[in-house]
Amino acid sequence: MARVHIADSHLHLHLSRAEKLQTLHSDLEVPLAHVVSVDPAHDLWPHLRGIRAPGTGIPRLLLLGTMRFKTGRDFCIAYAGKPGVIIRLREQKYERLLVATDSFEAAVALAAEVAAAKS
Repeated sequence: MARVHIADSHLHLHLSRAEKLQTLHSDLEVPLAHVVSVDPAHDLWPHLRGIRAPGTGIPRLLLLGTMRFKTGRDFCIAYAGKPGVIIRLREQKYERLLVATDSFEAAVALAAEVAAAKS
């Protein structure tokens, strides 16, 4: 499963080898100054938007990759039944990163960690 951590004033999204293959993407790095907010979510599915291209999707099971829509794109690592975080960005290739976590508590902790690192 993808891991998010903070180091050197950047938010790093590390993908597993399988996720790299399924998303056709490598790890992501975003300056913390470009992170607008990090919100925990009990379920990422209601927050998905657009059409997946490129990436891998199995309806209501997993969605890994870039979601394109009229005004931009999101990068998603979403699994059925998994909570996660919605990371809103500015001045970046993606408007949001939607990343599944092991638990809702982990999502809340990650949001708090990013908020603390930004202050």
